[in-house]
Amino acid sequence: MIMVTSEVRAASAVRPVSLRNGIVLVLAVLGLGGSAVIAYQLVGSYTCASSESAQCAGDTLLLDSAPITLGLFALLVVVGLIGGGRLAGLILPAASITAGGLAVAIWLWLPIGEQHPWLVGLAAGLLLIGIVLIGGRLAAGARARQRTADGVALMRIGTPVAGRISSVQVTDTEIRGAPLVLITVEYAGQDGALRTYVKERAVDVDHLPRTGDRTVVWYDPDAPERVEFAHSSEQGPLDQLVERVLGPGSNAPLPEARGPHGSA
Repeated sequence: MIMVTSEVRAASAVRPVSLRNGIVLVLAVLGLGGSAVIAYQLVGSYTCASSESAQCAGDTLLLDSAPITLGLFALLVVVGLIGGGRLAGLILPAASITAGGLAVAIWLWLPIGEQHPWLVGLAAGLLLIGIVLIGGRLAAGARARQRTADGVALMRIGTPVAGRISSVQVTDTEIRGAPLVLITVEYAGQDGALRTYVKERAVDVDHLPRTGDRTVVWYDPDAPERVEFAHSSEQGPLDQLVERVLGPGSNAPLPEARGPHGSA
């Protein structure tokens, strides 16, 4: 986890999504597929009778130069893990699904499959793991979109007050190319006491807030635990937003007393 202060921004903490990331991911998937094909052929060549090897495993150039080809395919996968950015997270579920498909192919088409029926269970488990991992990523993205929608709604109906960014922590997780960031804000509640609120959002690296930045906080007077605040400079500097929403002279110091409030 990386702390971001007023002087240090986190531009080097993440790799933005780009066409390069997508191309690298495609190459990694090709590497996984090619490795699976060679693995299938190697299993066939070592388990089939010599007279049946070419028939059940296939006599191809890939098999003839298996060590070199496997090394090249493995290199593609490693390049995907290093250069895929946020898309690199898709390589693990892709590898699980590819391994599951390999187990199915061995069970269906190679004689060894008849001797080892447990390959079906292995294949089902690997495929399930891959599907669950992909589903988890999709669910995380859906939750992030829902949080954003809830925050926008609160900005329309909530009570706006001045706040101050007290902490910015960039995690190693990325969502749609933006780093997932833990941001803490301090603000004066309806009773005048200083409150803190922490939220987790994906913020583009070019628009990360800084510790000490002024911002606008919205809260629901009927449900004070519902809080939202401006956390990105995408629409302009946060101090200008404070003046637009709260008017000139809204940069008065916050109360000194501290007290935890909530998180989202």
